[in-house]
Formats: sequence, structure tokens, C-alpha cells
Amino acid sequence: MKILKIPGWFIKLFAGWLFFLFVWGTYRILRRRSLNIRFKATLILAFLIYCLFKGKRERIKRNVALIRPDLTEQQISQYAWRIVRTIARSWAAMLGNEFAALEEISRKLKAEGEIEQILSYHQTGKKTVATMVHVGPVDEMAGIIPLFGLNVYVPAEAMKPKWFFNLMMRLRLRFEGIIYDSVEKGQTLLRAAQHLSDGHIVLLAVDLPRKSGNGVSCQIGKARAIFPVGAVKLALEQNATIFPVFPSWEEDWTVKVRIGEPFVLIRTGDMAQDIEINTRRLIEEIYAPHILENLDSWLRLPWNDLEQSPTDLM
Repeated sequence: MKILKIPGWFIKLFAGWLFFLFVWGTYRILRRRSLNIRFKATLILAFLIYCLFKGKRERIKRNVALIRPDLTEQQISQYAWRIVRTIARSWAAMLGNEFAALEEISRKLKAEGEIEQILSYHQTGKKTVATMVHVGPVDEMAGIIPLFGLNVYVPAEAMKPKWFFNLMMRLRLRFEGIIYDSVEKGQTLLRAAQHLSDGHIVLLAVDLPRKSGNGVSCQIGKARAIFPVGAVKLALEQNATIFPVFPSWEEDWTVKVRIGEPFVLIRTGDMAQDIEINTRRLIEEIYAPHILENLDSWLRLPWNDLEQSPTDLM
């Protein structure tokens, strides 16, 4: 008896349609529910994915162990599960389509730090780059933008599948004053420079570790990874000021966003050297302590493979 072999393209197409139906169905069911109900539902989904996909689960644990080799196996597992809970919370915040009133935003979001200074820079037209890391309330952090009347531009390189990327971008457009822009690879800084000249604050993530490509090797705890140089390169080329932004959760799930002091760039006249030095300073001196303090909500851990610091191999 001859067994028919299913073509690989058909399997990929079928899997793609299943993924589409799952995502769209989940969104349609949850979009009008309260944040609390959405969180409970996405937490169940996250738990199932956490149990089913061993590779992702072990990657989180491996990355946590590299950063904090002092932790026990039980503590590592606890960190890993809390990261999954944070991802579920992020999904819950993004899947809603309600437009929250400013009064409600101000009640749930606490901003502190150099707020007056970044507002002054924005109002006087000074070129400003805000940097952030994927810690804690990444999606809900966008509420600070309408709260203070800021005009913010966020470039994002499109990922596959394109429909999923477009849906994620659309779900993040609940607030006024923010522009999410799909840019082609290699065009991010060009588009960002144009918006800086138009008076927008450019918001760039600086914690996207990668295995290769343009970047600088930096250390977080006892682990190393290559981090992107875009924010520093943009600030140096456009003579802009970098304001580090630090999102985090309070005990009652209140969102806290701290605006750091302007990051003073070292300028030696050697652009390549300045990019490397300042990127390493921004990651290791400014953001590493924040990531370590909030390691149980650093959302990059499921998606990247960190490496052990060479100094710890000796």
C-alpha cells in the first residue's frame, strides 16, 4: 500500500492558517473584556505554551542561570515562571482595544524622574532620543505619551508573518501622540533622523541581543550578548540627547516609568570608537542594574541565547 507524502509547503500553509485562526480568534474573544479577565485568559495560554514548548522553557532558565549563577534550581524556575506571567500581562494589555481616559491612565501609571527636563527638551525642539528595555509593563508604558502631551516616533522592522506584525502595530495605536512605523531593514536610523528633525522624540529599544551583525558585546550580570548600537549612533550623528527610560511594576500592578538623567555621550572624534564606548556604557552602567533588579520581567530572555562571560570561564 502506497502512503501519500504530504508536501512540505502544504504543512507550512496549514500551520500558518492555524496560527492565524488562533491569534485572530483569541483577539476577537478577549478584546472587549476587562484587563483582569484578559490577564487570566492569557495567563492560561502562557502556562500551556510554557509546558508544551520545552525549548523555550529551558532557554529562559539557561539565560537566567548565566546572568545569575548564584541562584538555585528552584529560584531559577521561579524567575522563569514570573517572566511568563509578565509576558501574559503584556499580552493582556495589548489585546484590549479600549481608549483609556487620561484620568484613568494617571491613576494606573506613575511617572517620576526627569519629567520636566524631557518635557522642556521636547517643547523647545531639542533633538531627543528616549531609550528603553523590555522590562515589565512595555505595552502599558505607552500611556505616558498622551499623559504628558508628547509626540513620539517608534520605528520597528517588520517581522514574519507580516499580518501578525501589522496586528501588533495596530493594537499599540490606542494612544494619541505616538507613531509606530514599519521600516525596511537598514532604514531605521534614516527614518528616525527625519522624525527627530520634525520635532518627535524617537523611542528605541536597546536590549535586543543578537548572535551576529552590527553591535557591541556587553555584559548583564555574568552573561554577555551583542547589543544594537542604533540609539547611540543616532544621537551622535544627529547631536541629540539620550534620555534613558526605566519601566517597572509596583506591587499592586501599577505601572511605574522613571525618566533618567540625560546620558552624557563621550565624543573623541573617532565615530566608530565613540559608538562602541557609549553603547557599552549605556548597557552596562545604565541599564544592567535595572535589568538585574527586574530580571523576573525581562521579556528578551525567551527569545535570545546569552553567552557566559569570558571572565567567568577562566
